[in-house]
Amino acid sequence: MALDGSDVDTPRGISAKREVKRLRALIVDRSQETIRLMARARFTELDSDKSGYLENHELINVVNWVMSSFGDKLGTDPEVVKGRMMARLDLNKDGKLDIDEFESLFKEMLNRSLLIERARTKFEEFDENKNGTIESGEIKKVIEWTVQAYPVANIGEYTKRLIDNIDLNKDGKLDLLEFTNLFEDMLVRVSLVEKARAKFKELDKDKSGLIERHELDGVLDWVLESHVEKTPAQRTAFRDQLLARIDVNKDGNLDIREFTDLFAEMLDRVEMVEQAKVKFAKLDTNHSGYLEKEELVDVVTNWAEAFGKANNANPAEIIDDIINKMDVDKDGRINFREFIELFDEVMVKRPLTHSHEHATVHVEASMW
Repeated sequence: MALDGSDVDTPRGISAKREVKRLRALIVDRSQETIRLMARARFTELDSDKSGYLENHELINVVNWVMSSFGDKLGTDPEVVKGRMMARLDLNKDGKLDIDEFESLFKEMLNRSLLIERARTKFEEFDENKNGTIESGEIKKVIEWTVQAYPVANIGEYTKRLIDNIDLNKDGKLDLLEFTNLFEDMLVRVSLVEKARAKFKELDKDKSGLIERHELDGVLDWVLESHVEKTPAQRTAFRDQLLARIDVNKDGNLDIREFTDLFAEMLDRVEMVEQAKVKFAKLDTNHSGYLEKEELVDVVTNWAEAFGKANNANPAEIIDDIINKMDVDKDGRINFREFIELFDEVMVKRPLTHSHEHATVHVEASMW
């Protein structure tokens, strides 16, 4: 007998929900086991000397396999790609990959294969002359497709920037692997726009299709959740600076395109805050919810020593300056919101020196 709405909270309904949950977990477990078996089979193929490890020339075969799915996205030098790969996957740093280390790579490669197959359908739709590349007029249609999902202010600049980034071999065409990189970016953008649109509707109280000046306080409250406390004057200045930067057409309002750019920045900010939360918890050794000076000295000293030589700075001379700058409420300790700014400044963006000159820290953005 089928369940109806009246059965949901009955013993029969609860039992049925438990069974559905059990079956779903079983499906997931079996899927994971299938992936493990596939990974072991591929590992055995690549382990040509049957040593139980992938090493030496076998690692080059792994790199070639990876690069065949990513094209030039990871670079063109196999040794460079290998170095990045091993730095990330070789957890015990023995210069080899065991089956467990390889399994994480295999899962990424499986996801990549599935992505390529999804992209292939769209690629074939744009490749009207079926010559295996997207070129000239076909590229124009690709551009039109991308801006439907992610509107841009200047189509000419966007087109040039997009082709420069996607056409890795600079032949003026897009092959399947290059298009797959664009397709992957589009999936991310579509997801971003959908999330931004939901937040936009929440903040657009009068449903006018714009976030107008009287609604900007709601936007500001949302943005400032991940910043240090600000005085009314600082809050007003922050709002004016934010609007000047995000309000592209200078009409005093935010449309969905302008808001989406802000939303993308906020997602990056949220990710950074989560990283800061982990670091804060490690440094807060007495679990007080604050970082005392003693708890900060080690991390600041390590950072300053790493950058001090390049900037001719003495680490001992800048510790107090850094703590004083970030201790907004001047209570002699750093709370989490204050630490976010320190983390963003020191760990993510750039180091501070005693003379307050900034040096950029470059972070590898690729999966390797």
